[in-house]
Amino acid sequence: MRRCCVGLESIKGLAAELQPQFGSGFSGRQLERYRQFYRTFPIASALRTQLRWTHYKTLISLDNPDKREFYLAEAAKNNWSARQLERQVNSQLIERLLLSHDVAAVARQEKPPTVARDIIKDPIVLEFLGLKREAAYYERDLETALITHLQAFLLKLGNGFSFVARQQRLHLDGDDFFVDLVFYN
Repeated sequence: MRRCCVGLESIKGLAAELQPQFGSGFSGRQLERYRQFYRTFPIASALRTQLRWTHYKTLISLDNPDKREFYLAEAAKNNWSARQLERQVNSQLIERLLLSHDVAAVARQEKPPTVARDIIKDPIVLEFLGLKREAAYYERDLETALITHLQAFLLKLGNGFSFVARQQRLHLDGDDFFVDLVFYN
């Protein structure tokens, strides 16, 4: 590139020159993202090789460097897809962890967990279920929503996989039992 420090108007002009020759990856918006990426991560050798451009697009949108570093480390450590990273950012994982019982200290290994409550992420965010925000749910409502999503996923697996029933009643030795999910592969 011939220009080092460019403004927004210069980026648009540069995009108009580069886009016909090199394609949509050189639009004004993309060039601005590239510049923002460079300003956020100026040391190329410090980048995580496990993460792709789509991960970094989510990360550069975070204003707080500590949050960005947290999500960067967690995405690399847990092998999150870009979609998983975006979901964790949008569901405010770091804020939920910091509000939890000493989870931050446990995560930094400053304090070993003594009870399960120390490592449980509270509250749990299940936004994908489409449930209304309430303090409490009946177990059957949560189960129904979870199994509906699970059923849709299982049905996408296609041939050779059969979703048979949910809450299937089994009568054994005079007693009734209910199996949450019955499927066949």
